[in-house]
Amino acid sequence: FTELLMAMYHDLNLWPNIWNGLPIAGIDGTLENILSKEHNELCGKIRAKTGSMSGVSTLSGYLESKNKELLAFSIMINGFIDSQKKYRKLQNDILYALR
Repeated sequence: FTELLMAMYHDLNLWPNIWNGLPIAGIDGTLENILSKEHNELCGKIRAKTGSMSGVSTLSGYLESKNKELLAFSIMINGFIDSQKKYRKLQNDILYALR
């Protein structure tokens, strides 16, 4: 997935539509409420798409790092039987570490 995200970034014809079509963390769409209070400094710095179903939680997209670099990421967690809550926190923790 990260290779696909990087390829889309380098496709000048495709990139504006991809970038403008992704929800923004803490602001809109499926990412409006995704960040916990401890991760609120990531608001506006992540554009990504979520995916979930029973036992699966995924998040793939782009993160603007502290030094203004754009990082492609893909976090896929599957095979769990309990609540997604702790796995979404894990995704947030991973993104916070990448920043």
